Amino acid sequence: MPKRVGASLQAAFVLFIASTLVAFYFLRGVPEIRSGVFLLAISVPAIAALAIVVLTLTLEGLLPERKLVFPVNLTLPLMHVALMAVLVQLMMTTESPLQAVPDRVLPALIWEHWNVMTACALGEMTLLSLLVYAGSAK
Repeated sequence: MPKRVGASLQAAFVLFIASTLVAFYFLRGVPEIRSGVFLLAISVPAIAALAIVVLTLTLEGLLPERKLVFPVNLTLPLMHVALMAVLVQLMMTTESPLQAVPDRVLPALIWEHWNVMTACALGEMTLLSLLVYAGSAK
């Protein structure tokens, strides 16, 4: 069990770091960027990373060898991006379809753009692939 927890936390941390770097890259040009805006933007990947930890600990098939191996570096980023897409859609849901999304939630909506999600998935796959390669070189 401890190896599974370690691998799960390691993968979730890498996913979160990659998505944070992508958020910083896409929000760097926003003139009114503040720490609160950035924290709201990275709350979506943080919640998705926590969900990845829970899923990998409960479903043994997601981390079959209790370490990061080849197919995991492709499937976990896709799951993470899919969870972020679901979370953004839940954040956009209002009581009435005529009601606008509150302004305080707008920074988190960068995750609904396909170019941001594609960059995030590619970055996560790259970092996890480097981690898998480093683990197999031992």
